[in-house]
Amino acid sequence: EEAGLVAREMRKGPSVGRPQTLYAVTPEPASGTGDHRLLAQILAGSVRGKRSLEEVERLSEEWGTYLVVQGGPKPGVQLPAGRNLAILQEAMARAGFEPRFRRSGATVEVTLRDCPFRDLVEEHRELVETVHRGLLTGMLNGLKPKMRVKELKPFAERGICRLVASSR
Repeated sequence: EEAGLVAREMRKGPSVGRPQTLYAVTPEPASGTGDHRLLAQILAGSVRGKRSLEEVERLSEEWGTYLVVQGGPKPGVQLPAGRNLAILQEAMARAGFEPRFRRSGATVEVTLRDCPFRDLVEEHRELVETVHRGLLTGMLNGLKPKMRVKELKPFAERGICRLVASSR
């Protein structure tokens, strides 16, 4: 009942005693909510040429920075590197990735699982890689202190991208 899967109804009978409790399965929500694949396919088809891809990368960088700033520190506040990575991890998760971090000094290797754009990769690989690069660059630029991409391997393995970033 708390999960919204069933509805409860209390019925008083003609006789004395406790009311009868009846449960009924609630109808499923309307289909199509939350699935934006068709919209993504339509928009991806409109991106053609170098100039369009450059604009996509610029917008993706802005979104990456925005996602980091949402959970980041107030202006003028420097965070220790460990907290910086926590903010980065939260931003990546909000973007739909499942990030795994491995830190080594000023360098961090991030394994990005569960790509939020995997449904578009086969038909629009260049576009997906551009969005990845832009989002990740923007996220790293939004950190305080900033980090930079040292290496990015889109789809290094099936469904997994690898990022190496450094604070130097």
